[in-house]
Amino acid sequence: LVDSVRDLSARLRPAVLDDIGLDAAIEWQTRELARRTGLNVEFVCHYDSLDLDGDHATALFRILQESLTNVVRHANATHVKTTLDSGEQDVVLAVADDGDGITDAAIDSPKSWGLLGIRERAAMLNGEVTFRRPPGGGTVVEAVIPRFGLRSRQGQG
Repeated sequence: LVDSVRDLSARLRPAVLDDIGLDAAIEWQTRELARRTGLNVEFVCHYDSLDLDGDHATALFRILQESLTNVVRHANATHVKTTLDSGEQDVVLAVADDGDGITDAAIDSPKSWGLLGIRERAAMLNGEVTFRRPPGGGTVVEAVIPRFGLRSRQGQG
């Protein structure tokens, strides 16, 4: 029972987020993906001092995980680039691959459970997600989440 509760807790909010923060958790997750799959995986973080509340960090981390799962399952990609950026209004997570590219049918399908889950996670935080196939091919998933709930690391030891 204790193991089941721990497993459920980890699924709801991964401990790695509390231990090392969102940016380091994303870096860890992308390195693990590269190790497991042999994909060329890149992570770029465009900020120095940002900390998210638990709901925001969890949602963004889960969006990342589902996006990477979709790359492995569907994209036939060789390269994945994940970026995390913070502007004055929003936090932006983007996952871009060089694979086959998402189809309009997949984007609009009510049976694309992973995409629906990504949309729902963003919507719960008043955010938006776009799925697109850029002219050069591949897929870009971009989640834009309002900065509500953010707290600065400034002044923390």
